[in-house]
Amino acid sequence: MNAKAHQPLARAAAHWPARLFLLVLAVLGMGSVLMGLLWGSQGWEPWWQGEAAQSLLALRWPRALGAWLAGAALALAGLQAQTLFRNPLADPYLLGSATGAGLGVAVVLWLSQSAWVLAGAWSPVMGGFMGAWLALGLVLILVRGQVQGGALIMAGMVVSVLLGATLALLLRNHPQLMPAMQGFMLGQTLFLDPAAVHQLAWVLLLCGMLSWWWGPALDAMSLGDDVALSLGVQVGRMRALHLALLSALTATAVAHLGLVAFVGWVAPHLVARWLPRAMRWRMLGAVLAGGLVLSAADGLARTVVAPQEWPVGLITAWLGGAWMLWQMRSQGHGELGERS
Repeated sequence: MNAKAHQPLARAAAHWPARLFLLVLAVLGMGSVLMGLLWGSQGWEPWWQGEAAQSLLALRWPRALGAWLAGAALALAGLQAQTLFRNPLADPYLLGSATGAGLGVAVVLWLSQSAWVLAGAWSPVMGGFMGAWLALGLVLILVRGQVQGGALIMAGMVVSVLLGATLALLLRNHPQLMPAMQGFMLGQTLFLDPAAVHQLAWVLLLCGMLSWWWGPALDAMSLGDDVALSLGVQVGRMRALHLALLSALTATAVAHLGLVAFVGWVAPHLVARWLPRAMRWRMLGAVLAGGLVLSAADGLARTVVAPQEWPVGLITAWLGGAWMLWQMRSQGHGELGERS
């Protein structure tokens, strides 16, 4: 057998630890979703026991599966943001989509309480989705279509401040919106339903397939625009396409769950050191890690103070903040994501 025949075997042997790592993440994620089906406000309550078995299953499966899907979507969006901007601290909310979604939800709630005729045709989820895309549109207007990393970040910060101020003014003038907005601002999975699961699943599937197809181009772009151009990558077009995918993933997740902190930023870093640098490997790892993180956080949110529960965004903020501090201490000088 010649040397060329040995090459596929050598590559397969070199990648088996990565495959095993992905398998472990997948099994843990499925276990976390299963626990979401078995664990209720009163503790261990398998859905097949008791008179309310069908009701328990109908209430739990959208929440358990939806949390995994939303975490996976945020993680994939976070990986794309960190690669596009070549910044390990980038997250899916960098372009103002979170603030725009919050404003969209608040506007829909205000219109519905103001007895507007057209308000009944809009739901808070639709308002959040449209608000997130409004933020992206404003960012693109500010940069005049020039989708460069630095310009996008600056425009995203400006849009976030402007939309955040508008949201604060709306809540100040209409304080009756605060109770409904509190759940959105803290992030929660309580209102996930089958329709939300279907939307999250389709968006994640479509954006995931396109991201996988364009993964090699993203690999080249991670080395710099000049290198990517020398390899034949249409940098401007690829950046715009990945920006659209990032925004679709973020808008869908935020519209259904609200502001869930740190998942999109932490998940790509959790898997970076265990996987090859190729973008397709890291996409798989980020998706599996993000789903696991948010699903596990949702389980903690339901059980820590049962039968009451905490917003899942609080759990992810505490865990993500603690992990960030630990990374800063262990690496020194705040050099996070040096392997990204």
